[in-house]
Amino acid sequence: MAQKFTIQKAQGKVKGAALRAYLDTLPDGSYSVVVKKERRNKSLPQNSYLHVLMGIVAQEFNKECLGDGRQWTIERVKDYCKREGLYPMEDVLLPGGVITQMPKATRELDKDEMGYTIDNLIRHFAEEFGIILPQPHEQVKVMFH
Repeated sequence: MAQKFTIQKAQGKVKGAALRAYLDTLPDGSYSVVVKKERRNKSLPQNSYLHVLMGIVAQEFNKECLGDGRQWTIERVKDYCKREGLYPMEDVLLPGGVITQMPKATRELDKDEMGYTIDNLIRHFAEEFGIILPQPHEQVKVMFH
């Protein structure tokens, strides 16, 4: 029966005493161990905050009549952000064996990737459009129509 252990590496040292203790209990022989980075899922507050930021951008774009005349929505802002490279990229295998870089889906982002995306969004809209987005935990009043 497979066992699951969490090990950590900090300051160059592996901390995995439970794994070592378990391995010491096994009879002599060969064993296969799979090591993969633990996924730190994004938090609900991060996800909510990203969508609030996109809602503010959509509202500002609509107010300034930016774009092609279609209404800006959170989904349209998200698509724009992905086209602009504000999301982390991943390799995707296309039919015919071609590998290309594509933006990751929001639902697949971990905590670090979500932080990266939020930072990129805040910086991009300030630099490109002069839209100053609120920092986390900054109280703002936003009116959505």
